[in-house]
Amino acid sequence: MMTKRLLLELAEITYNQEESTPPPDPGDALGLEFLGLLEDLYKVDGNPLYAWAAYRIARKKGDSVPEWVLSYFDSSSLALFQSLKDHNDSGSDVKNPSSLIAECLKMKGPGRSGRGNVFSSFGEASWLFYASLVAGYMRMGEKEYIAIENAAEFLRVSPATVRRAWKKFESAYFRDEEDTSS
Repeated sequence: MMTKRLLLELAEITYNQEESTPPPDPGDALGLEFLGLLEDLYKVDGNPLYAWAAYRIARKKGDSVPEWVLSYFDSSSLALFQSLKDHNDSGSDVKNPSSLIAECLKMKGPGRSGRGNVFSSFGEASWLFYASLVAGYMRMGEKEYIAIENAAEFLRVSPATVRRAWKKFESAYFRDEEDTSS
């Protein structure tokens, strides 16, 4: 299990820690170590929107696109062109191009439908982003309640929403050291 200190390290803010407020642009605020968090989330559930989000953040910050994102794009590109070749070779038309494209981009499993999708599951992880911003403020020396208020103002959501995310984050990851000894 990760320790609180390590999780706070993951949430470190990459802008000058002397500043008391984050930069005004949310893309810049994603200078939080979200790229590593997004990679971890991608590895856990394979949701390609984490790769797309990492791509957007890296480009916005002027950073290199992470290798794991490029690998996702490479495999998606290969799947798209292999599908094109397969359909050309068979002489058949693609009956549902949007479904095929979604499959190639790993946004949909082959022949699968049902509850939930990459968009809803991506939204379910928003609490991690909210909590990471709180952790970043706390690393800058803010008290928890101030960090929650600052994050809420920055994210343009209610403090109650950020507080719920922070509490969920704490209960999921922050264990007292004596709790982990058993």
